[in-house]
Amino acid sequence: MHFVSSIAIVMLLALAPNAGAQGKDPAQLQVAILAFAEERSLFHQHPVIVRFTNRTNKTLKILRPLDGSEWSWHMPYYRFTILDGTGQALKLSSRCGVSGLWSGIKWPDDYVIQIRAGDSYEMQVGIPHIVPSEGDYKVSFEYVFDSKEKSSRKTGITYPDGLWEGRASSKEVKLRLRASN
Repeated sequence: MHFVSSIAIVMLLALAPNAGAQGKDPAQLQVAILAFAEERSLFHQHPVIVRFTNRTNKTLKILRPLDGSEWSWHMPYYRFTILDGTGQALKLSSRCGVSGLWSGIKWPDDYVIQIRAGDSYEMQVGIPHIVPSEGDYKVSFEYVFDSKEKSSRKTGITYPDGLWEGRASSKEVKLRLRASN
C-alpha cells in the first residue's frame, strides 16, 4: 500500500506544472513605467524607472536584465514598445552581438531580486529604441520569464529555481523623449 501511495505522490509531483517556479498569473506581478527625473543617465540614453510590485502574500523572485534582455535575446525579456504620434512602433537600436552575463556581476546572486509580499522594487532601465526626434511618445513595458523558452543565443546559463514565471505588462504611458544621438 505504501508503494502505491508513493507512486501516486511521485506522479502528482511530476505532472504538476512547473512545481519549482512561482505562478504564471500576471496579476501577481505588476509593472509600471515612471519618468526618470534626470534628463540623461550615466548608463542609458533614454532612461525610465520600471516599478515591479508584488501583489501576492509571499515573496516573489525576478531577475535583473541580462545583457541582451531588452532585445529579447535572453530571459528575462525586458520589452519596450514605443509608439510615435501616428501609432507607428519605433525600431530597436542596433548593437554589438556580444551578450549574456554582465562582466563583474556574479550569477545568479547579483541578478535575483526578491520582492516581499505587497512591496515594490524600482530600477532604472534604458529604452533601447531609436527615437527620431524629440517629442511625446506612448511607452509600454513587458517583463517576460519562461524557463522553458530557449534563448536565441547560446550562453550556457542555468536559471535558478523558484523564479516568478509569466508576463507582466505595464499600462501605456506618455513620455517626452529626446532624439537619439
